[in-house]
This record gives sequence, C-alpha cells and structure tokens, in this order.
Amino acid sequence: MPARVSICMPTYNARPDYLRRALASALAQNYDSFEIIVSENHTSNGADAVLNEFCDPRMRVVRPPRYLGIADNFNFCVSHAQGEYMCVLPSDDMLHPDFCAKLSAVLDRHPDAVWASCAFVEIDEQGRELKIVNEVAETSVFRPGKEELRRYVFGPVHNFVASMMRTAAYRAAGGLDPKLWRAGDWDIDLTMLRQGSVAHLPEPLCFYRNWKSQVEPERLLAMPGLTADVYEKHERAGTFSSLPPAMVRKARKRWAIAMMYRLSAHELDSEARRAAVQDALRLDRSFTVRLRAWLISAGLKKVVVGWRDARMTAGRWRRLIF
Repeated sequence: MPARVSICMPTYNARPDYLRRALASALAQNYDSFEIIVSENHTSNGADAVLNEFCDPRMRVVRPPRYLGIADNFNFCVSHAQGEYMCVLPSDDMLHPDFCAKLSAVLDRHPDAVWASCAFVEIDEQGRELKIVNEVAETSVFRPGKEELRRYVFGPVHNFVASMMRTAAYRAAGGLDPKLWRAGDWDIDLTMLRQGSVAHLPEPLCFYRNWKSQVEPERLLAMPGLTADVYEKHERAGTFSSLPPAMVRKARKRWAIAMMYRLSAHELDSEARRAAVQDALRLDRSFTVRLRAWLISAGLKKVVVGWRDARMTAGRWRRLIF
C-alpha cells in the first residue's frame, strides 16, 4: 500500500551538513505512513555522498535525466510522489517530528482544504532559533479559498516549506511555473486557491533556515518583473475576479512602492537597476510610483529610502497615539 504522505526533497549542490540534518528530520517523523523522495539533480560538489549514509526503505533517490532548474526539479521530485498528501522539504530546512502526523490530521478533518499550513521556527546558518513565525493569530482557522484570496492578492502569506498539500491539487495546478522562478510558490498558491479552501495550524512544526544567499542581488533585480508576471497571469486567468478591482490595484501599488524602496536601498548595477525599475512600473504607474522611479533615475536613491523610512516612522507614531 502506498504511503499516505510524500516528503519531496529536491536537491542540488546542498551543503552536506544541512542535507544530513534535513534527511534525519524527515526520517524521524512520528507517523507510520510516509515516504521520502530525494531528487538528486546532478550534484557537482560531492554532497550526494550524504545520501549513501542513509539506508531506509522509506527513502527513494531519483535522478532526472539531465540538470533541471529549481522549479523543474521540484516538479520532477513531486512527479514521483505516491502519497495522497505531499510536502516539499528543501535540503537546508528541517521538519518537526510531528509535522506529518499533525498536518495530515488537519487535512483529514477538512476534506475541502487543498493545503494545510503551520507556523515555523526561523533559524540562522548555524541552526540557532531566531523566532517563531505564525501567519494567523487564532488557535486554528479554516478559510474558503475566495476568502483567502483577499490576503493572498497582496503576496504570499504562508511559507511554502510550512505546508502540506493534496498531491492531486498540486498536480492539477500544474506544479511550479519555471518561468516564475522565485515567485513560483505564490503563483501556485493563487492557482490552488481556485480549487478549494485552506487550513492553518499555528503550531510551529518545521524549521526554516534564513541564510544570506550569494544570488540575492540577482533575485532582487528579478522580483519586480516576476511579481508583475504573477499579477498579469492571474488577471488573465480570472483568479481575482471575485475581488474588488480597487483591492487588486492597491495590492499592485503596494508591491511597486516596496520594490522601488528595495532597489534604492541596495548597491546594484545601475543598468540592471534601471531595467528593474521599469518592471516595477508594470505593477503600477500612479504618480507616487512614477515619482519614485524618477528619483531613482536621477540618482536620488537616498530620497526614496528616506521617504519610506519617514512613512514607517509616522505609522509607528500613529499606532502609539491612537
């Protein structure tokens, strides 16, 4: 009989110590019916040797015929899942021993839910616990997909690692879109919300590693265009048709302003920054956004940063006073 839960681990040139801890956390689940699928994506740094340290019938290693990009590797790994439910565990994160048992129980209780998410513990590069991140204030919550759209239109709400999905719903959504790269998790959330509801468990059941990436500037420059692509894709698909148009415009404007700030606050190649600013203008072309774009093009990045910091300070004072 197939396992009920598939833990999918797409890997490529993982840090051996991180990969070892991730696998150990997956194998330590307090649950009787799970499998682990590791997609070894033609690693070149020798980290694949770690896989030989684990000999367990619940673990399978698959290898794509050629090197795949991040999203394609995720989808290749999930294509081998046999479980009714599945989760994706990157090689630098870890699961709590009760992750499978508790989130599968939530999905059992809510047959209309396409995924269940949980709180998570943010850890640093050394594994030190930084904080618990919980997306909902309630003890537990179950929301229809159309209601959740009112939150997800403003961006991804839950951490992709901290969720268990119905395998059929993930596949029906088409998996991660390779064209959307780092915004793929938000894109598939929006797609899956058209299929059903969402359940949340505020208990921290996984560990998400927050470490400085060497590709951060590349990611920063790509995000304005990727974010605009997500909105344009889902506007064409009618995902936001149940929402007030003003809400969608507000969400796009909020992203555009946030992108202008981020592009101003970091040292980036000037030509690449200009291209990213144009991508941010695809999100919103209101006067305040175009003014920020002009300030950046005029070399007045510090004004954009100061403008945002002043708004944040004013907001904090308003909350204190009122």
